[in-house]
Amino acid sequence: DPGALKALVPLLRDPVARVRANAVIALKHMRGVNLTAPLRDMLEQGDARTKISAIYAITDLNVSDLALLLKPLLAVPEPEIRMRAHEALEIMRRMGNLVAGAVLAEHTQGGPVVVEGLDFSPGEWDEPLD
Repeated sequence: DPGALKALVPLLRDPVARVRANAVIALKHMRGVNLTAPLRDMLEQGDARTKISAIYAITDLNVSDLALLLKPLLAVPEPEIRMRAHEALEIMRRMGNLVAGAVLAEHTQGGPVVVEGLDFSPGEWDEPLD
């Protein structure tokens, strides 16, 4: 029910990280809702538990441009965050996400890997919140 889903949009700003992450997952099929911004905020400004919740949501969504959000986490000082980001990218790669595979290859090979035919232009994931 689109009306019920729309009621979840305010939860993208909830102070509890798991609530935000679960709202993102629940809203994945709703058009016109920016799911990138709350995940980016969780990764950039959150504590370890918040980052882990965001990683979980990104893994569940398995969207190419969201895989790019995990790239900086491969170099953070916290070993658990690095490990979780790597595991998420590996899971996404095994599910056919070429961007996740390219991020992993770049990380292990030490240089950029070009994935031909992929469009990284903003899509429905970057649309503004209602």
